[in-house]
Amino acid sequence: MRTTEKKTIVKRTFSQVMYNVSSFYVFLYLLLMAVFFPFFLTWGYRNAGTDKAMLFRFLGLGLLISVLPCACAWWICQMKKLGWEGFFREVPDSDWLVAAYLIITTVSYFCSQNQEEAFWGAKGWYIGFMTQIIYVASYFFISRFLRGEKLLIPLFAAGSGVSFLLGLLNRFSIYPLTLEGATPSFIATLGNINWYCGYWSVFFPLAAGLFYGLRGKGRLLRLCGGAFLSVCTAAGAVQGSDSAMLVFATVVIVLFCISCKDYNARKSFYETLIVIAGSCQVLRVIRILFPYAMNYDSAPAELLTKGNATLYVLIAALLLWGVFYQIEKKNIKIQKFMEMERVTVLVSLCLVFAVFLILLVQNTTKPGSIGPLSDKGIFTFNERWGSSRGVTWTAGLRVFEDQTFWKKLIGLGPDSFAYGVYKEGSTAVQMVTDAFGGSRLTNAHNEWITVLVNTGILGLLSCMGFFFAKTVRFIKDRQVSPLVLACGLALAGYMSHNLFSFQQVLNGPFVFIMMGIGEAVLRREK
Repeated sequence: MRTTEKKTIVKRTFSQVMYNVSSFYVFLYLLLMAVFFPFFLTWGYRNAGTDKAMLFRFLGLGLLISVLPCACAWWICQMKKLGWEGFFREVPDSDWLVAAYLIITTVSYFCSQNQEEAFWGAKGWYIGFMTQIIYVASYFFISRFLRGEKLLIPLFAAGSGVSFLLGLLNRFSIYPLTLEGATPSFIATLGNINWYCGYWSVFFPLAAGLFYGLRGKGRLLRLCGGAFLSVCTAAGAVQGSDSAMLVFATVVIVLFCISCKDYNARKSFYETLIVIAGSCQVLRVIRILFPYAMNYDSAPAELLTKGNATLYVLIAALLLWGVFYQIEKKNIKIQKFMEMERVTVLVSLCLVFAVFLILLVQNTTKPGSIGPLSDKGIFTFNERWGSSRGVTWTAGLRVFEDQTFWKKLIGLGPDSFAYGVYKEGSTAVQMVTDAFGGSRLTNAHNEWITVLVNTGILGLLSCMGFFFAKTVRFIKDRQVSPLVLACGLALAGYMSHNLFSFQQVLNGPFVFIMMGIGEAVLRREK
């Protein structure tokens, strides 16, 4: 055997070994995040956020330290094999936005005057510089080295499904696990309602996407997908967060819009709607049988599980499914009508949103000018609007306005929102103190405003850019695999939820995991 041939074989073997080692550690990280992370607690609910942040730090650093050397070696081998041009041709445009976000976050950190806190992040939240590095690294590692997703996805479903079942039982005053500090405001093994809903905002859309996409893939798979979706729906319906309604709406609207091409897709949409609405009606029956069992109520829970709204949706979905079954059976062509439906729905939603904004501005600037609606809090933007989002959003925008041009571009540093609010000279500190007293405001309860303050205009553009680009990419290429669509919906659900909420250790790691899984499957299948 010639020397050159031996060298080639050695290089191939080395490259394959590096790939296999990287794949092993990626699989191990995902396994632990799926089945161990949701249940890890040390001292009950009192330190739930910190406990999970410390565990994620341990797992994330382990992933980074284990995979980075092997990944770099493998990438170098790939560059030599494909050449610079060939190597970079395989990188999708959306990945450049992820890389840009990492670079801008790094610049923001090193230019920050709050480096000590910004390194790991504000106490209790810990989504600082190193956390963002782990997020981005996990995306790139998963998207390039993922193996075994057919085993991992059921494990993610099992881990989240058990968490949601515990949450359901807790809501009906059943506590299989005795945890210190338990109150109706804490749920399952995930902690505060908002943190629980953040976790749910990734997995409910994932469940809906899987069930929708598994039509025709086997009855057992579809049945399992339906069970997972039912549990996720019920968990979201009773957990008590208003932002869950945005996630429900986002999932339904996206699935409707992508179901206007063929009859099978439309029937799959109605089947998904039947499971969602039917799960809410099952909860309604339970509440009728045990009227005093539920220990935490809210307007969304009342709407979804006590009134007739979801009953009407269920009846309509059943009837329309039957109509489309007959249309398909008789081979009636109505594709143009279906496309018109999509346009009509989207235009109607835009008009409703525009009218809402007009009424909000009108009643805020001229109180009492919109008749009977004037007394509705939703039509007056003040400090109390949106469960005090009026304060938090305004505070975030004031902090941004306080900054120099350079800081407006790169921000105050990762997880430095609180630093900006409370530092000397802030125009936001008084309004925040008046609203929340001694409680420390660490984010705007709107992810985009928080990112704007932390990493500036450049960080916001790159972050929004890759989230939207990946979502569109996955939904557009949904025919490749049901998992690709499910990951796209997970990103969409996360973004809609965080319009009124925040990134934390129970949703941030998982949204980057799903983004990595979706990209990995798409790259492999394409």
